[in-house]
Amino acid sequence: MSRSIYEQAMYSQQQKMYGPVVASSLNNVAPPSTTTAFINFINNTARFWGDFFTKTIPGMFKPPLTPVKLIVRLIVGFLLIMVLIFIINIVKRISDPVITPEGFEEKNKVNIQPMLNSVEKRVNNLTNIEKKEGFQVDQTKKLINIQPMTVKQAAFLGPLKNGAFDANNGISQQLKLNVRSFFFNIDYITDQKDKTNQPLPYEPVLIYRDNTGNLTSYNSYASLDETFKYLGEYAFNDRIPNYTSPIIVYLHFIRTPDKLNESDKYIQYIKKVSTALNILNPFLAKEYYRSSKESDLFNQDMSSLNGKILIGTNIDTSYSKKLNAENRLTLMEDLDFKINFHYYKEDNDSIDATATYGAQVVPNALIVKAMSLLNMNEQQRDDWIEKHKNKFILIKDEPMNILNPAQVKILLDTFGVNVVPYDFFNSELNDAKNVKTQYNGSWKVKPTILLI
Repeated sequence: MSRSIYEQAMYSQQQKMYGPVVASSLNNVAPPSTTTAFINFINNTARFWGDFFTKTIPGMFKPPLTPVKLIVRLIVGFLLIMVLIFIINIVKRISDPVITPEGFEEKNKVNIQPMLNSVEKRVNNLTNIEKKEGFQVDQTKKLINIQPMTVKQAAFLGPLKNGAFDANNGISQQLKLNVRSFFFNIDYITDQKDKTNQPLPYEPVLIYRDNTGNLTSYNSYASLDETFKYLGEYAFNDRIPNYTSPIIVYLHFIRTPDKLNESDKYIQYIKKVSTALNILNPFLAKEYYRSSKESDLFNQDMSSLNGKILIGTNIDTSYSKKLNAENRLTLMEDLDFKINFHYYKEDNDSIDATATYGAQVVPNALIVKAMSLLNMNEQQRDDWIEKHKNKFILIKDEPMNILNPAQVKILLDTFGVNVVPYDFFNSELNDAKNVKTQYNGSWKVKPTILLI
C-alpha cells in the first residue's frame, strides 16, 4: 500500500520518536498522520492539566486576592471536603460492614416464612396439652396472687440468632397459646444501615439483642403501632382461647435516650410509645391511670379486670406527666397518663433502663434477675421470700438464655414469683410442653403457703 510523502514523513518521525516496533503497531491501527494527531492531543491535554494543577491552581492561592481567586478557593475547598467525606465513608464500610444474616433469601428482603412455619407447627404441638381446664373460669383471685403465663418478647418468632419479628402472626400465635401476659422489650438503634428493614434511628421498636447487647435481629423488627394494633384486634376475639380475661402488657424499656443530654430525643421517644398505645384506648383500665391506685389494682379480683388491658412499665414516667402539666405534651402523648403500675429494680441489680425506687416510693412491684434468685442458698431464699412476699415480682432473664422447666418451677412454686417470661417458640419442644403444663392455662395461682 503506497503512502503519500506526508504520511511517509509522519511514519519516519514516529519511528524516531517511539522506535520501529511502536511505530509499526500504531501504523496497523491508523495512518501515521491520524495516530500522530491523537498522540499530540493526549500530550497537549496532559500538559494542560499538568499546568492547571501545578501553576493555575497554586496561582489562585497567591496574592493579590481577586473575586475569581476567591470563587476558585471556595470550589476547591468544597471538593476537598466531599473527597474527605467519601474516604471516611469507605473506611467505615470496611471497618463496620453491613451484616446480611443467614436465613434471608436476598439482601434487604426478610423471608419470615420458614420461621412462621416453625411457629405454627410449635403452636399446634402445644395446644390443648393442659391436664385440666386450669384457672380460667374461677377468677375471684387477687392479681398479686396470680402467676400469668408470659411471653419473653411480644411478636418475636425467632430463632434467637438472626431471628425475625412479625406483628400480625407473632401476636396471634402467642395468643393462641393461651398467653395473656406480654413483655414488650422496647429498644432503638442509632445507625440505620438497612433502610428497608431497619427502623429509623431513635425510633422505639421491638428488636432483639444478645446477652452482650449486640443486635441479632439485624433485618427484622416490629413497630409498636403494628403490634398494639394486632393485640387490640385479636386479644378479645372469641376465636382466641380465654378471650374474656385481662391482658397484661409490660412496657419494658431496654434503653432510652439520655434524659439530660438527649432531652429532645427522650421526649419524642416516650411520646411515640404513648401515641402508639392510643389504638388500645377502648380496652385500657382507665380507672387505674397514672398508677394512682397500684395497691388497689394488685388486690383486685381478676374477674373485675375482664376485657381490660393493664399497662405496667419499668421507667419513671413522672417526666411526661410534668411535660403534660406544662402543655408540652397532650394527654394522649403523656405516657404516664396510661400507666397502671410501675415495677422497679433494687439497688443491687442492673436491669436495662429500670428505675430504682427512692425513699419516697413504696414499690408494689419489683423486677429481679432470674439467676439472682436461682443462685441463692436456702437461708438467702427464705429471707428473700419473707421480705418480698407482698410484692408483685417479675423476672428478667438474659435474652439468649431459656430457663429449663425445673428452674421455672422453682421460681413459681418456691419463690412465688408472679411473672416468669418464657420463649415458647425457641425452647426445646418438650421443655415448652412441660412449662405450659405447669401453668395449666393462662393464669396460675401461687402455692397456698405463699398467698397474700
